[in-house]
Amino acid sequence: MDAPVARLDHVSRAYGRVEALRDLTLHLAPGVCYGLLGRNGAGKSTALKLLVGLLRPDRGSVLVFDHDPFTRPEKAKRSVGYLAEDLVFTRGLPAADLFRFFAGCHPTWDWGFADDLVRRFAIPADRPLGQLSKGQQRQVGLVCAVAHRPRLLILDEPGGGLDPVVRRDFLEQVVELLGAEATTVLFSSHHLQEVERIADRVGILHEGRLLLEEDLDGLRERSCRVLAEGDLDAAAARALEGCVRAERKEGSWVLTLRCTPEEGKQRVSSRLGARIRDVQPVTLEDLFVSMVG
Repeated sequence: MDAPVARLDHVSRAYGRVEALRDLTLHLAPGVCYGLLGRNGAGKSTALKLLVGLLRPDRGSVLVFDHDPFTRPEKAKRSVGYLAEDLVFTRGLPAADLFRFFAGCHPTWDWGFADDLVRRFAIPADRPLGQLSKGQQRQVGLVCAVAHRPRLLILDEPGGGLDPVVRRDFLEQVVELLGAEATTVLFSSHHLQEVERIADRVGILHEGRLLLEEDLDGLRERSCRVLAEGDLDAAAARALEGCVRAERKEGSWVLTLRCTPEEGKQRVSSRLGARIRDVQPVTLEDLFVSMVG
C-alpha cells in the first residue's frame, strides 16, 4: 500500500478554552478525493489549516510528504495547492499579475495549463479582481492553487458563496482537471450532494472528533434505515449494534443503522422483536443528519 501523502496523528488544537479538534487521526492516500464533512464549527477549517502550516497542533503530529508543514514549510508545501474559504484579494490587482506572482513562487508552474484554465473559466484576467464576481474570484483562486500541478490539493469550502449551478460545475471541473495527475484532493463541505457526486472517501467531523472515515461506496452499502412497528424499548433500540439513531414517528420506529439492509432487518426483528414495515437505503445526507443532528 502506498504511503500517505499527508497525515494527522492524534491531533488536538484549541482556541483558548474552545477545543476545535480532539485526537484527530486522518491519513490521505495518493490519488484519492476526500470529502470532509461537518457542521459549522466542527473543526474542518482547522484541520486544513494544520495541513498547510497556517496553524500548529497543541498535541499530536502533522506530516505532509513526510515533513512538518509548520516547521519545514519549504519542504512540505512545495507540492501543495490550497484554496482558502475566506480568500481575499487585493481589489485593484489584475488576475494576470496575481498569476505572475504565483508563477514566481512555484518552479513547477505550468503556463500552458494556467492559460487553458483561464480560457475554460472565461476569466477576464486583465480586469481588477475587485470587479470580478464571487464565482470568478474563486476560479482565479483555483488557477493559483492548481497551475503548478500539485500532488495534494486542499480546498476549504470551495463552493462557498456560489450559486448551485456554478458550484456544481466548479467542483466537477476541479476533479476532472486533476484526475489524470493522480492528485490527492481534500475538500471540506457541508453540501452533501456535491460530496456524493465527486468524493471517493468521506469523513464526518463533529465537535472536533472524527465520527467515521470510509469509502463512499462502502458507506452506502453498509447503511440502512429500518421502519418498524411494535412496543420497542427506547433504550434497547438505541443500544442496538450499529444503531446511529432511533426515533419514534407517527406510531412507528425509524432506526438508522450502520450495517447492510439485510443485517438491519434481521437485528431489529430478532433482537427487538419488532415487525418490519420497510427497509430503505440511506443517503449520505440522511446518515450525516442522523449522526450530528
